[in-house]
Amino acid sequence: MKKIFAVLALTLLLMPGIVLAQAPAGCSWEGNPAMRYGWGQYDGIPFNQPGPDYATVFAGATLDYTLAPYNATPYYAAACNLDDTLCFHLYETAGWTIVCDPPVGTPEILPAGGYIWWQNILITAPCDASVGDKDTLIAKVAYTNIAGVCAPECGDCHDPDVRPATGIPYYNADTLYIEVVASPPALGVFQDTLTLVDRGQTQAY
Repeated sequence: MKKIFAVLALTLLLMPGIVLAQAPAGCSWEGNPAMRYGWGQYDGIPFNQPGPDYATVFAGATLDYTLAPYNATPYYAAACNLDDTLCFHLYETAGWTIVCDPPVGTPEILPAGGYIWWQNILITAPCDASVGDKDTLIAKVAYTNIAGVCAPECGDCHDPDVRPATGIPYYNADTLYIEVVASPPALGVFQDTLTLVDRGQTQAY
């Protein structure tokens, strides 16, 4: 009998699609964090496709993005398919001004069934930025730990999550690369001298 159980356990370990990982200590995996819309939502692709996105910005200008963190419970029925409290985390490398609404790390309760919330992000390049300066941002949907604190270190029970109808993968993180480009030349307004001409007369210059 012990041999039968040993063979069964080995078979389960070797079967594709079986996820036996467990949440780290202090964490719990009820839902399934993913990014429904990432940085590239305005690039003509309606889903969070694999790979980074790119943008350019003038010095002192602001980029405005709206992302959609997601509880992707419909795409993986084996586990992590319940309501959960998730959060949005942002890694940034250059120290530019970032404003997020809701604020980074805010716990958001998402029911099972594929619910999202809208995460607005404003990215402002420094006024003294030079052409060619770069910034990198990584947006991540994460679990909160058992204390209700945003905890990217809790990992993910299943990533990526593949939509069965389309085969499109949804990842829990998305990367944006930004580069400062030259600002357009200043707009000049030129106005000619105003000259009054009587009706029916011709003005010569």
